[in-house]
Amino acid sequence: MSGAPQIGSGNGPWPRAPIPKLPHVEDPRFDARTLGTENSTLPALFVFADVLEEICYRAVYEPEIAAACILVGGWFVGPKGPYVEVDGFRDFLNASDPMRLLNVLRSQPSLLEEEDAAIVGCAQIQPGCGGRMSASHLILQNTFFNGTHQVLLLIDPKDESVAFYQRDAAGLFHNVAFTLLNDIKEDETHVETEPHVAANAAQEAGIEPEAIAVAVDDVDQTNDSCPSSAPKPGDAQPPSK
Repeated sequence: MSGAPQIGSGNGPWPRAPIPKLPHVEDPRFDARTLGTENSTLPALFVFADVLEEICYRAVYEPEIAAACILVGGWFVGPKGPYVEVDGFRDFLNASDPMRLLNVLRSQPSLLEEEDAAIVGCAQIQPGCGGRMSASHLILQNTFFNGTHQVLLLIDPKDESVAFYQRDAAGLFHNVAFTLLNDIKEDETHVETEPHVAANAAQEAGIEPEAIAVAVDDVDQTNDSCPSSAPKPGDAQPPSK
């Protein structure tokens, strides 16, 4: 590419507004299970179960090694309002902490280029983080993932916690509920089961469904090391080259 990704293209990485689309939760081919209590002031969050499963596999089988990846999907609006959909991720990056990831993204802006999907946030596997945001996470999100549609996924394989964060109109981050989407095969009879989170990997790690939607207090964003004025939601900008 000759320059930074273009902002505003319908299916590009940095959309300015949600695209009209019915959510998969309305589709009978999908089994939907919401974990946590939804916040009506934030866009609903839908996550394909096989995507979260693959990320959890990485956390379970290398629990001592931190890593990160870019989440992709879409920002849409349906009958009940705007929602974010996480339907994939890019290759794992060796980033031991949020500031290391920030430097990686600064030095390799091509990692934030995407042709057919929106960049909807990032996932970080951090042993010992407890699924809680830190000042470093805030700096990373405010620098590269500060759009209304962009989220943070934190996974701690040591205490078996998984947490999603979104930021509100005031720029504050909240631990939020998410809806898992399981694709139901047309030739199979649907049977109520436990959420399909990390499947066998989660079972081997001893992760119970109740532990997936970890209850986390709102992040302490009064820390002096945090940015004093975060960009407004929707102002996410790709790095310049």
